[in-house]
Amino acid sequence: MTEPHPDPEGYFTFDLAEGDLRYSRGGGRLLAFPMSAMNSVLGLRFDEIQKNLPYTIGLHLGEECGRRVIEAMGGTMRAEMTPESFLDHLNAVLALHGLGVVKLETWGDILLFRWRMSEDAKQKLLEFQEGVLAGVLREVTGQPFEATSVDEDFEGARFLAGNAAMV
Repeated sequence: MTEPHPDPEGYFTFDLAEGDLRYSRGGGRLLAFPMSAMNSVLGLRFDEIQKNLPYTIGLHLGEECGRRVIEAMGGTMRAEMTPESFLDHLNAVLALHGLGVVKLETWGDILLFRWRMSEDAKQKLLEFQEGVLAGVLREVTGQPFEATSVDEDFEGARFLAGNAAMV
């Protein structure tokens, strides 16, 4: 008689449209956290981490996601790339990590990022999301971006991103 072997096929379910990652056979929502981002966080001094742990973790994850976005776009952020194309690449990477979906909105002359995550993920993740967004934009543009939440409702949160003086 042969022993059953582990079968990882179908262990996780990706919902790219919703940006969700879950266990397939019941259980909760997941976030995929790359070891390179974890190593960056674990390499920080304790006092650096204590300043704002959710933001710090999000920032390192965002930088890793930014590298994946650049890779998906052919290795560089091209000036001729449309915002829609950038968002397509960004949302694919965010979805594979279980981080939801981002869209662009305007409030007058201000461009905002609208970030929608599943209901069970909205538990005080704003600082984490600020870090992820800042990390992605820093990595993709090579500029010192910061992000801050400016509004939150039942559909998600809105974030303003820019240099530290603006945000």
